[in-house]
Amino acid sequence: MTEIAYYEAKPNVKIESIEGLLKAIKEFEKEVGCDDDRRLYFRGDGCWSHGLKPSVGRVNVYKHAGKQLRGFSKDQEHDLLHRFQRYAYIHERRCLSEWEALFVGRHHGLPVRLLDWTANPLVALYNAVQCEDKRTQDGALWVFKRVKNGHDFDVIEAIKKDKSPFDLKGVKIIYPVYVDQRMLAQSGCFTIQDNPQKGLEDYKAGVESDIEALRKWEVPKCKNKSALLEDLQRMSIDHRNLYPDLDGLAKGLWHLEVIKRGIASGEAGN
Repeated sequence: MTEIAYYEAKPNVKIESIEGLLKAIKEFEKEVGCDDDRRLYFRGDGCWSHGLKPSVGRVNVYKHAGKQLRGFSKDQEHDLLHRFQRYAYIHERRCLSEWEALFVGRHHGLPVRLLDWTANPLVALYNAVQCEDKRTQDGALWVFKRVKNGHDFDVIEAIKKDKSPFDLKGVKIIYPVYVDQRMLAQSGCFTIQDNPQKGLEDYKAGVESDIEALRKWEVPKCKNKSALLEDLQRMSIDHRNLYPDLDGLAKGLWHLEVIKRGIASGEAGN
């Protein structure tokens, strides 16, 4: 039996239509042998060159007041989460556990060691094509198959027993406590890793990671992204439905108006 590679980037697999996405998924399932109840999980990124590092592990991203950090150390990361727990008390009327603070903080933009994934490939595709400032770049659609280990990490039990997320080793797949409707609408889950500065693609299957096989497919730029966005909107995969709050409603409505009545940017006058 041929050994399955843990990670492969495949720019030759180009996602240019929803039909093409479904075909790529079927071929991946055949390649890695998805013959049981293990689900696939997907992640979309508007830029092909990005790797799989959680927000707290990314360098040269955090800029403010003319200064920047090359990244956060583990001590800084722990301190950020601790301070978030303290200051969030007035909003939540209780002290959040570290796990709850991770999920809530991630939702509100705090740098954490979580990566977002979805069981819905169309949601991932939307995330790969929806960012207007990355429309002229090739995007990426990631997919992974989890290992068959007979059990999932129980985040509820971890909260009850006050187990710290900082004590986990390797890469784990986390089914979170759902802190908002957005996570439910997007069929969301997370991966968490012990070293946020290390790309998820650099771990070893089974030994260091609960991921068995990881692939990266290309979502070509420009017109392909625009056409995909329109097709996804017809299937109600849009900002209004994936971000079911008033902000998502407002943004989704003007997005729809632009799709229906807008003209190509290059054709617009001054």
